[in-house]
Amino acid sequence: MEVKLAQQLVQLRTAHHYSQEQLATRLAVTRQSVSKWESGTSIPDLPKLVQIAQLYQVSLDELVLGKKPLEQPQPVLTGWQFLSQHKYGMAIVGIVIFGMICGIITLIAALF
Repeated sequence: MEVKLAQQLVQLRTAHHYSQEQLATRLAVTRQSVSKWESGTSIPDLPKLVQIAQLYQVSLDELVLGKKPLEQPQPVLTGWQFLSQHKYGMAIVGIVIFGMICGIITLIAALF
C-alpha cells in the first residue's frame, strides 16, 4: 500500500505543478516530510491524507489505493421519463394514441 501511496503522491504533486517545498508549505509540514512520503519511508497521518485529498480534489480511495472513483450509476427511467427526454418520444406516443382512437372509432362505426 505504501508504494502505491508514494507513487500517487509524486504523480499528483507533479500533475499539479507543485515542488516538494510548495506542497510542504501548503500542508504546513517540512519538505523532508513530503520527501519521506514520496519515497515510501513514512506515510502521512490521516488528517494530512484528508488534507492532501482535498487539495488535489481526489477521494481517499484514489489517493491511498490508486483506485479511480466509480461512476455514478444512471438512474432507472420509467417509460414516460425516457420518452420525455427524447426529441420525438412524446410525439410518437401522441401519434400512437391518436391511431388507437381512430381505430376504435372506425370499429364502432363499422358495427352500426
